[in-house]
Amino acid sequence: MKNLIILIFLLSSLISCDKENPNVMNGQVYALKDGKDWSSSEIFFGIQELENSRYPFGFQLNASFVDNYGVEREALSLQTFLPIMERQEIMEQWNISNFENNNLLIPNMITILDEGDVSGSRYGIDQSVNTNFIQITEIDSANSMIYGIFDLSMVIVRRSSSEPNIPESIHLKNGRFNAKLPLGWNKGVF
Repeated sequence: MKNLIILIFLLSSLISCDKENPNVMNGQVYALKDGKDWSSSEIFFGIQELENSRYPFGFQLNASFVDNYGVEREALSLQTFLPIMERQEIMEQWNISNFENNNLLIPNMITILDEGDVSGSRYGIDQSVNTNFIQITEIDSANSMIYGIFDLSMVIVRRSSSEPNIPESIHLKNGRFNAKLPLGWNKGVF
């Protein structure tokens, strides 16, 4: 049930992303996916309020990736990471109190089937790898931009029957992102 809720949220946030939506931020996600260049077509970068944390909010980053025909084929979700300039370990956690240990909540990647409108397989964090991280590297307050780096090793946690040969694991290395900071972000945190 939790996976379904996450999937619905992720898909609805990506589907609702368009040029008319003021919540859509300009930016890009880049990485080497299993050694090959991989970059997003559009991203959503937002704020999520946090309860039971010393931080009032965290950031969420959702990115979509399209094929050569412009059809969305993958969606990456990194949420929620803290508004700090330190390296943050990425773990799959459901307990909000883990934010006190700078752990990330709910990272995943899904594949998109058919004409870009049906969810396929889902990847989650490979818990056996201790090099999964995200780090904010720069805040450009004058231009309201944020920059960061990440590395992710992910394993399949749900395989679609339409994708019997999809890889068991994927590795996103040398990842980086840039995004316009969302309206309402708290400059005083940095």
